[in-house]
Amino acid sequence: MNKDYPEEMWYDCHPVLTYNAPLTIIEGGRGRGKTFSFKKYFLNNPRKGYTIWLNRTDTLSVKASKAFLEDLITVYPEYEDRYELGWVTQKEDTLDEKKKKIKYAYPIIKEKETQDIKIMFNSLNVPNKGISFSQCNSMFFDEFLIKPGTATRYLTDEVNTFLDIYQTVARLRKDFRCILMANEIDPYNPYHAFFGIEEIDKSREFKWLKKPDILFQWVQDKEEWLQAYSQSAFGRVVAGTAYDAYMRGQSSLVTYNIKMKPIPDYARYSFNLLHEHQWLAVWVGLGMIYVTDTGLDKSRLTYVSTLRQTGLYRLYDTQIKGMIKQLLGKGGLFCTNKASRTKLLELVQ
Repeated sequence: MNKDYPEEMWYDCHPVLTYNAPLTIIEGGRGRGKTFSFKKYFLNNPRKGYTIWLNRTDTLSVKASKAFLEDLITVYPEYEDRYELGWVTQKEDTLDEKKKKIKYAYPIIKEKETQDIKIMFNSLNVPNKGISFSQCNSMFFDEFLIKPGTATRYLTDEVNTFLDIYQTVARLRKDFRCILMANEIDPYNPYHAFFGIEEIDKSREFKWLKKPDILFQWVQDKEEWLQAYSQSAFGRVVAGTAYDAYMRGQSSLVTYNIKMKPIPDYARYSFNLLHEHQWLAVWVGLGMIYVTDTGLDKSRLTYVSTLRQTGLYRLYDTQIKGMIKQLLGKGGLFCTNKASRTKLLELVQ
């Protein structure tokens, strides 16, 4: 958020919170002030307790904690006197009391006057079972989507890892709230596949994926923001490009043109692909590749995505993902349905 522009042009998290959904997934264009709005809300959260600010790795978690207050202080200078960065500490697990050392576990943002924890930074790596989360009332996972081709990767079986941490923190509480938020990066990803999100209707701001428990919000752009963006130096530089369309929320940053076609009669069943627990059958015909998740013969030769999945008729080949990506780029690959398309794109992430 930029204090040189009116507050009304930026994203406001209040409307989505009025739905009181246990799980909310929020996506939208870049630079709308989404993260800023939630940081402000969770620092001033009227509910008793604190929020876990989730990141993919410990390194990202520490980095996020150090930068958390910076942009807030530029708009609300009084925050510098109200909040401070600290750590949750614990003693090392050893029988010798004299040798126990203090270990820094999680960075936190706390209120200076009361020393109450407002934000605790955690990661998807390994939740620390030695620390109680009984006072945590919410969890926020910012930038949960990843741009393919960057140094950051989805963790192996990441959605289940996320759900493990979600359950560890939320336990059996009925009023716990979890929010996942990201820019519109890639429409085909593990989270969309798990929650069944396909072909987002951008004309609708709110949509129940599972009423009243899972809510999806597509952030609507405000005319004031679009006008300010169009007049900015960067907006003028990228005007008319694919990145401009991404900035305006018209298309995702990464797009794939994977057409759906039935398998022709002349195609032959060549091999299988296996990623985690998801199988795909690969057919070949006249130089074209057809991928489907139906009619599987699991006794055929199968290429797996990890070494631990190798076995009888199961081979691990590092070049398979590259081959698939080349075919995607050339338009030489087709899927028979949306489910097989999503599973294929999960494999090549």
